[in-house]
Amino acid sequence: MARIRQPPTFANMTGSQLISAMINCFFFGIAFLMTVQYFRRQARKDPIYVRVMIAVMIALATLQTIFVNHQSYRDTISRHDGVQDLRGIIEFTIPGKFICVFLITFIAQMFFAARIWTLTKKVGRSARFALIPLVALSLLQLVNGCILVHLEATSETFVDLSAHTPLLIRATAMQGTATAAADIVITVTLCYLYHAYGSVSSKVHDTVDRLVIYAINRAVATSICAMLNVFLYYFVSGTYYFIIPALMTSQLYIISVVSVLTSKESLRDEIEQEAQKTDGMTKIDSNKYSYSEKSV
Repeated sequence: MARIRQPPTFANMTGSQLISAMINCFFFGIAFLMTVQYFRRQARKDPIYVRVMIAVMIALATLQTIFVNHQSYRDTISRHDGVQDLRGIIEFTIPGKFICVFLITFIAQMFFAARIWTLTKKVGRSARFALIPLVALSLLQLVNGCILVHLEATSETFVDLSAHTPLLIRATAMQGTATAAADIVITVTLCYLYHAYGSVSSKVHDTVDRLVIYAINRAVATSICAMLNVFLYYFVSGTYYFIIPALMTSQLYIISVVSVLTSKESLRDEIEQEAQKTDGMTKIDSNKYSYSEKSV
């Protein structure tokens, strides 16, 4: 069994939960407002499966926020007698919030897989091979996440859960690593495809540069949270600080997906304006790019 590296005091455990609850609420607010804006302005132009994905993700994020706040209230208000209570019965909100995180992560990764598939309809068909490791890594993070949730749901108390510490550490490491690796695959593939479309014209090339920046920023944020979750779980055991990046991951995925959908409209307008000023061949290539962007 792994050694507890931090004393499981009331401050260490409850304080980290309060911090995670506040940060989660902050990012949930951003994700919710962006989602509302998306459904009011751009949703009608996207395929039904994209709208369903966004709706499911924001519903799961809402449940996640409810579970997080419920657990925080229970541990700080209803059960405030000390560490012994904190290490007692496992509430349903604990596995509940984590399954929401893992499902949101999986759905977001499948969204980007669908985006890659659509972009490769016109160019870069060889990039479709990247979907194999992407789907495999997405399933790997989901399976390991389900293992964690199963252990939490079937353990009556934290003492019972601690008996599975070696498996918890391995599953957490695999889940975080798979999430970060999937982000890398998504980013590298999208950057390759965006550059493939960037040969249309100088204006489109500038647009592609912006898309590449979006992709890299998204991957950096989610990958750091995924790996920080693993780091804090192992090296700051005895506290709940690992929950902070874990909860942020799902909210950042929603923000990144909705950002892609809301920003592509203005980028598409720039491409269409440039296509009207260029020769026939450029128009054809630009229409290919717009078609791929609109389809996803």
